[in-house]
Amino acid sequence: MSSVHLTPKQLIIGITVAIACFLPPFIGSATGLIASDIIGFFGYEAAFGSGLLPWIFTVYTLTSTVFLIPAARLADKFNKKIFFTIGVLLLGVGSLGIGLSPTIEVMLVMRAVQGVGNALMFGTAIALLADIVPEKHRGTAIGVAMTGVFLGQLAAPLAAGALTNLVGWSAVFIVLCPVALLSFILAIIFIPKDKPTDTGKFDWIGTLIFIAGMTLAVYGFSKLPETTAIASLVAGIILMILFFVYEKRNANPLVPVNLILHNRSFTFNSSANLLYYIAIYSMDSLISTYMAELLGIDDPLLRALIITTEGLILALFTIVAGRFFDHMLPRFILGLGGVLTVVGIAGAVLMGTAQADALWLTGAIIFASVAAFGIGSIILGIIDRIIRNAPPRASTCLGLLIIIAGMVV
Repeated sequence: MSSVHLTPKQLIIGITVAIACFLPPFIGSATGLIASDIIGFFGYEAAFGSGLLPWIFTVYTLTSTVFLIPAARLADKFNKKIFFTIGVLLLGVGSLGIGLSPTIEVMLVMRAVQGVGNALMFGTAIALLADIVPEKHRGTAIGVAMTGVFLGQLAAPLAAGALTNLVGWSAVFIVLCPVALLSFILAIIFIPKDKPTDTGKFDWIGTLIFIAGMTLAVYGFSKLPETTAIASLVAGIILMILFFVYEKRNANPLVPVNLILHNRSFTFNSSANLLYYIAIYSMDSLISTYMAELLGIDDPLLRALIITTEGLILALFTIVAGRFFDHMLPRFILGLGGVLTVVGIAGAVLMGTAQADALWLTGAIIFASVAAFGIGSIILGIIDRIIRNAPPRASTCLGLLIIIAGMVV
């Protein structure tokens, strides 16, 4: 504990947040991996004939996206601990409900519950640490918390496959209930009650415009190229433009647009964060297909090994990167992270077509590890810079706005 310069209570809080942050990436990765088993359980006609299958994925992303910023702003106004604990509880309840769902319609409702829980939990997790942990130790605390994210990415492919083969796909979700319950209990006991950081009037009009605009835009995008989908997408974009115009003139906006436009340091840091999330979500979504279709790696176990290597290195070294961040210049850490990420990805590309030997696999793992260490450094640097450059009442929602943009793109 002394090695990471956190008090025992601060370390427990960091672990509590890490356990909660484990859930969303696990849920996202595992759902994609077992989609075919879900289809088999409910039947092809129920899944495809009703047109509900895409909503197994869309409803979770939609509810997470539209409620993330409003939940974070309400947490700033009232109590972050309450929002965090309710979010963890909803993630557990939603996971249990999915595992016990008798029909695809019930499953969709439970996926929405999961999405709301994700918004409440993720919208307050890092902000809680920023309030509790002193600035000089914040990198270490965020490193501990972000380890949960990477462990979720690491565990999902292997755990989902094993549980589905041994027990059934429903076990993948049911097993998350005790994980959520553990984080919930620890949060109730150890996370102190925080004070509101925003005493102004809540922007209900902006919130309604934002939710309507994001809902129409995400729904329209998911249904393209249907005519109604295009109309929904255009309407959503118009509402989002109206939202930003309204927010610019609002004295206490949901999203401080003026800060984005006039704080150059924050704007460039946020832009870097946006590019990162576009890259990381794209990589997570496409890397397996890339290896199978272009590199010719037909063995799913070999693909899983390469993919999980990055998550393992991220989980192991994010705390180390956070420790360095507390004692080194943030700009140096960001630069080093960028260089390592580029070197790792470039090395993987230059290795060319996959070879059925230990040398090629070793090289692939090494380059994936280098890239993972760089990505972990970038995450810590960008999160910390957002917190430093934005006022307390705005830092939470602005950071989450960038995450949302990356997810949508």
